[in-house]
Amino acid sequence: MNGRPNTRITRRAFLARSAAAAAVAAIGPRALRAADADAPSRRVWAFADSHVGLVHDGKDGADWLALALADLKRNVKPCDYALGLGDLTHNAGAEAELRGYLKVRDAAGLPAWYELAGNHDFGAIPAGRWAELIKRPRNYAVVDGNAVWLLISARQGKSEGRVSRAVGNWLLAQAQAHRDRNVIVCSHQAVYKTVAGSGGEETYLMHRGFVQRIIDRARIDLWLCGHIHGGRRNRRYIVRRGRTTFINVASVNHAYGTGAAHGCVLEMAGGAKTLLARCRHHDRARYLPDQQATVPMPHSWKFDGKPTVVPAKVR
Repeated sequence: MNGRPNTRITRRAFLARSAAAAAVAAIGPRALRAADADAPSRRVWAFADSHVGLVHDGKDGADWLALALADLKRNVKPCDYALGLGDLTHNAGAEAELRGYLKVRDAAGLPAWYELAGNHDFGAIPAGRWAELIKRPRNYAVVDGNAVWLLISARQGKSEGRVSRAVGNWLLAQAQAHRDRNVIVCSHQAVYKTVAGSGGEETYLMHRGFVQRIIDRARIDLWLCGHIHGGRRNRRYIVRRGRTTFINVASVNHAYGTGAAHGCVLEMAGGAKTLLARCRHHDRARYLPDQQATVPMPHSWKFDGKPTVVPAKVR
């Protein structure tokens, strides 16, 4: 283009940027004071892309996972459970890799783990290894007080995930049925053009129009994903679009230029109407100050008893 660049910004773009900036606001102690100090709370570790079986920067994915868990044990208050958002293994969910993952997972001492399959794990589902070893449904809800986590293992395309009509309809019905809860969706691949890199080929859930219609029709408060880890993290790994906050929690493995073992600590203080999400650099045992967000929720957190797993009867 000839001449001086147009540096003006439209009102719509300004408002979109302002909303995104607000969603990635730094977390401070003030955010915790709104909570009831005596009410049950939750702390959850969300991670993705351990790629057990893939060696990068001198360590197998199992070693990077063990490093991250060691940091949590030494330096973070105990977590109530963990969310594994796919690509736990590298070679189609090979049995040896799944067992390697389980060896590290089970030695960590966390009370519970809820996992879904990514494109590198998906071969374990039709082979029966996923149900046998991971012992989680392909698609399911986890109901924990007034939080509902909806975990979907999308069909494998190439690297993209394909949400079947039956799974999409289940997701929509679950989100609508749980209007009295805070609704969080977990998938491996991202939603199209949300977090950084999600507009590229094989990075997002297909078919993107179908997925977007689900988001438009249901109230989804938070959507967690992984899959995209082709370079260093940046602020656009956490974005807000409309009423939904999207966070890419990847990746534990250093692979594909990530250069760090990352995870995301989610804090839900009883009585608060926010979720505190903080990305952690496990190699350096510290939180990343520009990778934090206070996520608004429609309902104050209320927890009682243990989470309940409700399998979806769809594929």
